[in-house]
Amino acid sequence: MRIFVSAGDVSGDRHAARLIKELRSLKKGLEVYGIGGDELKNEGAHIYFNLEELSVVGIVEVFERLPAILRAKRGARKILKSLPPDVVLLVDYPGFNLSLARYAHRMGLKVVYYIPPQIWAWGCYRVKYLQKWVDRIITILPFEVPFYRKHGIDVCFVGHPLLDEIDIKKEDEHLIALLPGSRMSEIKQILPLLLSISNNFPEENFVIPLASYKHKDYVDSLVKRGNPMVDVEVGSTMEILTHARLAVVASGTVTLECAIIGVPLIIVYKVSPLTRIFAKAVAKVPYIGLVNLVAGRKIVPEFLQTEATTENIVPVMRRIIKEKGEDMKVELYKVRRMLGEKGASRKAAEIIAGLR
Repeated sequence: MRIFVSAGDVSGDRHAARLIKELRSLKKGLEVYGIGGDELKNEGAHIYFNLEELSVVGIVEVFERLPAILRAKRGARKILKSLPPDVVLLVDYPGFNLSLARYAHRMGLKVVYYIPPQIWAWGCYRVKYLQKWVDRIITILPFEVPFYRKHGIDVCFVGHPLLDEIDIKKEDEHLIALLPGSRMSEIKQILPLLLSISNNFPEENFVIPLASYKHKDYVDSLVKRGNPMVDVEVGSTMEILTHARLAVVASGTVTLECAIIGVPLIIVYKVSPLTRIFAKAVAKVPYIGLVNLVAGRKIVPEFLQTEATTENIVPVMRRIIKEKGEDMKVELYKVRRMLGEKGASRKAAEIIAGLR
């Protein structure tokens, strides 16, 4: 079986790699190639375009990476034409992958979207593209199923793969974790604020966990100027979260990681003004944090754009620390239960292996 995979960000690369690992146990001689990062590469995928050149958030930020994105788009089409796969596996990254879905569909290729675009949040008009170009959607969020079924799309909920990745229990809570995001554009916007916040808690131990060394030098330089007492550690995010009494995080998958581990959290997010104007105009959801979207209500504080200030966030942090986040922990446990059972990657692999 031959799989072309396209994963354009760190979490997508991680989830795709786990799926491919399970698929190899079902399909001997599996051939995997396409777009991704180190995780997919470690699972034996041949990566033609690395996600580090493509991963970005926001309108202004996209223009900075546009040449690389266009090169990857042209290159992906050439690869599909010269080496047509049995299945085109798209993972998140909607701006790029929807275009790829159209091209693959026109070639008559089988298209599967794992972790589909959040068109229920913005860009609902794009649902017609999924109807036309995608053969099967595999979702990891339970509330997406009725949305896609309402539009006549073949969809299956497999549970969240984080439940397989995170099999750890909370330990002694002696630190506060700061997670500014995995993309350089996020770090530039959010980390200075997080460091400013940390200066208001000289009695606390603050740690910034990084997924890799790729941005460490830049993060170290900001920490040196913002608060040299904050520690920076690489490759230990889950372990750090098990010891965290609180996490202040950029919106993203990490909010669900905190929910699964049971860490009280605060969501902070900032993007360029132009991106914010666009998002405000098209957004159809009341919250930005996945943990709140899964819960169906705001169980975790969110501070966005102009509201994301030291003055606004510090008092909320003090309250959560004082109360030990007990009420929030109860709600986070409910979210974990809503994410399904373990075995998401295996279930997704079985669906793909069964395609004809």
